[in-house]
Amino acid sequence: MIKSEEGNFREELEQKYLFLHFIYVVAPGAFHNDALYEMLNETKNFISQSSNEVFINQSAEISRNLDYWILQSRKYLQPKAGIDEISREFAKLLNEQGEALYSNGVTFGWLNHLIDCTQLGLLGDLPYHAKIGIASHAGNGSVEEAFLLHDAFSLLLITRACHKNMQKTASKISDINSTDRDYLVLSTANQNVGSVARLCVFSYYAFVEAFVNSIGNDFKARNESALSVEEKEILNGKKRGRYLSLEQKMEAFQKIIRPDKKSPVILTDTKQHKEPFLTFFSNIKNVRDASAHFGVGKVSIWRSPKDWLDFANTTSNVAISVASDFWELCYPGRLKPEYLLRLDYQKLQNFAVKRLDISKRIFALGEEKDNNQ
Repeated sequence: MIKSEEGNFREELEQKYLFLHFIYVVAPGAFHNDALYEMLNETKNFISQSSNEVFINQSAEISRNLDYWILQSRKYLQPKAGIDEISREFAKLLNEQGEALYSNGVTFGWLNHLIDCTQLGLLGDLPYHAKIGIASHAGNGSVEEAFLLHDAFSLLLITRACHKNMQKTASKISDINSTDRDYLVLSTANQNVGSVARLCVFSYYAFVEAFVNSIGNDFKARNESALSVEEKEILNGKKRGRYLSLEQKMEAFQKIIRPDKKSPVILTDTKQHKEPFLTFFSNIKNVRDASAHFGVGKVSIWRSPKDWLDFANTTSNVAISVASDFWELCYPGRLKPEYLLRLDYQKLQNFAVKRLDISKRIFALGEEKDNNQ
């Protein structure tokens, strides 16, 4: 069926509208432009609701106005693709997700194909599956392994604080027995250390696993056309339909990602394990597994508060070493991820300190509000 001239023009206006709507929700500066917001709403209504006669009389002026705003959009970001491709890709997401898109965000790989993301203040080394906020969240990004890593360091600081508070509590209590109220207080303080430390160990292990999966997913997304079907499956964490263990993935990913297609570190043979992988896959993995589903014959999770604190501290150092070493095995000579603060232990710890300081202020404001009610 041949489209009418009016039909073609409506389609052209809708394409321009979708492109500007994309700019509006993606670029932080554009989001606060009231004039653009009003123009977009008016244009949307005009395209969908105007009669044939009104459309014919006003469409040329509307089109010129859209062209003006498209020119202005260069202040916010620089497209890598044409207006037609950007509007088509954005329309596809809107049709698939509707209003949920504004909460879900878009992937970095999708967005980076369409525009220069550095203009949004986003880090250039984000993995392709990183989620980028739009609309009210524009300019912000998040990656699963990043917030798992920040969770782990925050829990480490809380573990240390719980242990310190337990020691202070114990110093104020002299003679106690199991029926005393003081015993219950000290016992609870003791339990708090173990509770938070176990969560801390969980989070560090989860971070390493998520980071390894992230490296595989990102490499696959960036090199899709150059990979075999088998390599793609492995980078997705499977082989012949079966899930690979973390050790298997770490060993196999090296062979696919490295330029020399070798695996300098063997992890599927426990006899060849070297530090920091030796401690991670024996000691730390065993404690993590026992904490998740304890059973007779597994390592004990009955530990003193001091032992739990020491184990949490050890886990933090080993996990960062494993992640750093694995990155260097896959990408020899390449800088460590900026979105993970280069895996710098002190920087990550400082980030956690700031997070907890802000959390204290949030709690204080909440208590202040409750007292005023």
